[in-house]
Formats: sequence, C-alpha cells, structure tokens
Amino acid sequence: MSPFHCGTSEYQIALLEYFSELYADKYDIYLRCNEEAIAYHGLKGIALNVFSLDEENIPICDIGFVAAQPVDLQQQLFLNEHCLRIVYTMLDCILLRSGYLVAESPSREDLVRCGLSYADGIVAISDFSCADYKNFYAQDSCIMQVPSRNVYIATDFGKHIDKGGEAVASPPFDEYALVVGNGFRHKALDPTLAAVAESSRNYVFVGKGEGRFLAKNVFGYPTSTLSEAFLDNLYEKCQCLVFPSQYEGFGLPVTIALKHGKKVVLHDNDLNREICSHFDAFEDHFVFFRTFEEIPGLVDKCIRTPIASPAAFEHSWKDAIIEVESFVSCLVSTPVDWRQIDRRLWMYRLLDTQIGLAERRTRDSIGFKRLIRERFARKKDSDD
Repeated sequence: MSPFHCGTSEYQIALLEYFSELYADKYDIYLRCNEEAIAYHGLKGIALNVFSLDEENIPICDIGFVAAQPVDLQQQLFLNEHCLRIVYTMLDCILLRSGYLVAESPSREDLVRCGLSYADGIVAISDFSCADYKNFYAQDSCIMQVPSRNVYIATDFGKHIDKGGEAVASPPFDEYALVVGNGFRHKALDPTLAAVAESSRNYVFVGKGEGRFLAKNVFGYPTSTLSEAFLDNLYEKCQCLVFPSQYEGFGLPVTIALKHGKKVVLHDNDLNREICSHFDAFEDHFVFFRTFEEIPGLVDKCIRTPIASPAAFEHSWKDAIIEVESFVSCLVSTPVDWRQIDRRLWMYRLLDTQIGLAERRTRDSIGFKRLIRERFARKKDSDD
C-alpha cells in the first residue's frame, strides 16, 4: 500500500474498514502491509490483526484478498503458502500495455499472468477493466476460467475529516478549475499544462509541482504531501474538474467530483463513456475532449453552463464492499480445489528456486504444506 493518499489506497482502506465493521463476526480478518502505510494511514486503529511484511507467524487463511494486481512476486509466494484461495483485483492493464512500466525482470506481464493463472477469483473495477485483462491474456485458458466479478468503485472521500478541527489552508485562487493526475505519462498532466497555461482561467494541478506556480495562471501541488482535508477543500471550491488521464480502470477523482456536485472534463474513451452511462443521473456533468487543445474551451463551457439536473451522488464504498464480500462469500463456500493448490505450490516452489530470492518471508509454511498433503491425500482417497 502506498504511504499516501491515492485511489488504490482509498480502495484498500475502504475494504479494511467495511469488512471490519460489517463482517467481523463472519471472518477473522488479518492485514499484512508495509510499515510505512500502516503508520501513515493509522491501520492499527482500524483492524485488530495487523502484520508487517517481516512478521512470520501469520496463520493459514481460507482466502487471501489483494486489492491490487499481482505484481509482487514475494507477495505471491507468501499467499501461495498461507492461503487456501487467492483473489486479486485488476484495477487496470496500463502496467502491462505501457512500455516504460513493463521493463522489469521478471516482467510484469509474466508476474500478473502467473498470479491470475493460479487465482481463485478476480475482482475488476469496471466492465472495461475486466474486458481489458481478458483481452490481454485471451490465449491463457486458465485465466479465462477464473471466476470474476465487476464492482464499480465509489468514494467516501472526506468522511474522516474533522470539520471542526484545524483550519484548512485556502486554495491559491478564488476561482479555478482543478486538474488531477500524477507523474505517470498516461495521466497526461504535461500536455494539459501546455494547453491551459496561456488561457484566461486559473488552474490548480494536483500531482505536478511542489507547491509553486507552474505558469502565471497555474499552481501545482504534489499528490503525496496533501492532507485529505486540503484535497477535499480543493474539490469543494473548484469550478469544475479536469481529469485528462488517457487510460484508467476507473477514475476515482471523477466520483469525488460528482460527490461535490462538479462537472468533469474527461478524455473521450471507452472507460469514461462507460462511467457516464453507469452513473446516468449525472449525464450532464460529463464533458469529453479528444485533443488537449479543446480543454480550455470546454472548461469555459462547464463554468458558464449550470447543471440542468443536480443529483446527489449516493454510491458509497459501503455499497461497493458489500458487492465484493458477496463474491468472496461465494468463493469461500465452494470446496477447496486441492489439485489446484498442489499445482500452485509446485509452480511457485519452482519459481522461488529459479529466481533465488535472497530472503524468504514464509518460514512457517511447513504446517501449511503438511495440511495440504493430508487433505489432498484424504480427498484423493475419497474420490477413489
């Protein structure tokens, strides 16, 4: 988990909060996470059983749920030896399709393929993200057969802000359009800045700059240093949102803007059209651009034209997590596939041997292997 606020960390925290709140009597919930994120997000105050990555005495679990793609081999090795079932979340395929993100060893394409091949379930965050990973791995019949569920993500952004707490700093302008992204090229902040820098309106960029002017009418902030309260204030006071990203599995800033009753200027692509169609009560909140040069004119149009049918955005993280749990519950209720586990153990043991990882974080896995052998043998005997 990232030790700062982003769309993925908000999804991860929502899963932890609502599973702990709604399903503590149904599941024993364990969280394994990096120390930096545990401290930054205050995770020990949300869940009772929190383990850092170097802790080893974690029990065998019925299901291991990962709120991200399987891009970490050490994580896959850990799940393999501690979980009877494994579920991943496919947020998007940009890490597979973009050359500057792929160049790693082992490759991300191979890591994700390995994880999904031996998964028991996959959660996708839109119809587009589901179709995208299935198209990318269409040749792998194992991945095509893994049960999947599409769950639209949502937002509770601002839920934890103490409105009576410390005063929040004011935005750099009284009137401005808010632009949200980060340093990845597909977020398209550089071409957006070039398009708006000479316009007559003010812009605030989140994800570019270090708290300084980027042009006479543009002020930029880094994503990782902003508090949730300040970000919420930026959304609340902006005149509209510009979300120029060329590729997403789902654009979380869009739902935050809708929650604040703002119009959104979006790149015209399949995912954004799907979001517009899904949240059809907000159809007149969406404005689409094809070229970056169109953005200043569309921002002017958004600000000049009032929203015809204001609506309250009521889709919360709670709704989304209830859908996720129903999928998890179905998977847990099905019999354990011991043959699948046997194949999985063999594959990851081979990978671990070949790659020669310097440190193993799964020294307590002997009991798990014994359990697998006993149950697999018992299942085989009953089948015979």
